[in-house]
Amino acid sequence: MYQFITLQTEQTYRSLMQDKAFQQVVNFMIEQGESVTLRDIKRTLPDVEEIEVVIETWISAGLITRYHGRYELVGYVMSEEKQEELKQTYQSFFLSCVEKLNAKCRQLDLSTKDVAFYLLYALHQKIQGNIALGQYAEDTPALAKIKQLPFYFQQLTGKKTEWLSFENLTNLAECVSLPSFFYEETYRENTRAPQFLLLDKRLGDVNESYFLTYAERKLRRIEKGRIMSSDTPDIFLDALVTLGYLTIEARHYKLNTLSVEEHVIEEIHQELDPIIELFDETFNRPWEIVVIYTLLDAMDLVDTLEHYPTLFGLKPL
Repeated sequence: MYQFITLQTEQTYRSLMQDKAFQQVVNFMIEQGESVTLRDIKRTLPDVEEIEVVIETWISAGLITRYHGRYELVGYVMSEEKQEELKQTYQSFFLSCVEKLNAKCRQLDLSTKDVAFYLLYALHQKIQGNIALGQYAEDTPALAKIKQLPFYFQQLTGKKTEWLSFENLTNLAECVSLPSFFYEETYRENTRAPQFLLLDKRLGDVNESYFLTYAERKLRRIEKGRIMSSDTPDIFLDALVTLGYLTIEARHYKLNTLSVEEHVIEEIHQELDPIIELFDETFNRPWEIVVIYTLLDAMDLVDTLEHYPTLFGLKPL
């Protein structure tokens, strides 16, 4: 059984990670090992209405091609054997590269959790524009672990802040960040996350821009040390408590986010640049999810990430 996974943030690709019909077609086409006809696909998906229209969206996304009435899958197929081969190859490569990166992270005096956050954020900054449309990975114990790690990057930009979060690849309901909430509001998607259902009731039709303007003004005050009582009802601050950005201690709000420091990102970039350059020269392929996993594994950060399925950041612009 193969699953479609991607780091692309466009709504089309994210939706396809949850699309059972697409998963069925993916597995059928991989099993056939050759191009298939529309009649073949219809037999595979007898209950999908207007399958011709659905297929057109997959073609438009660049994940299926059609030539003379036959359809082929586009993308990198990672069998169990291929996953293991890539893991071993990348592990050997990264082991000789990460010593300086680890040393730099120790110099920055960051907690292990913060190192994981900064490294993921820096990696995503570096790989934007060089992300494959998608991969089709066979279910394996390693893939099951990867799917639970926060590799899928979400970003929401306000007037004075950027809200950063990382989601699980295929279990989006476990991520309860602000970017995820407004993403679902924008595209009318619904993971049925309990926190999002609660916010829908409390916030009503409050739009994204108004919420961000109000919330970042309050958060700046808290960040600067101003004491704000939780006794006074405030649906916006209450929403941030629900999402984990704030906690309430002694009847006051306390900031529960990591403020990203630019100099830290810059120093991590300095160590990452030669690694990424050497990797691209050696392997000459777009960055893949398994690459990020292997690098984090080489730095002993994977088990740490399991305890932080959602990571937050609040960054001054």
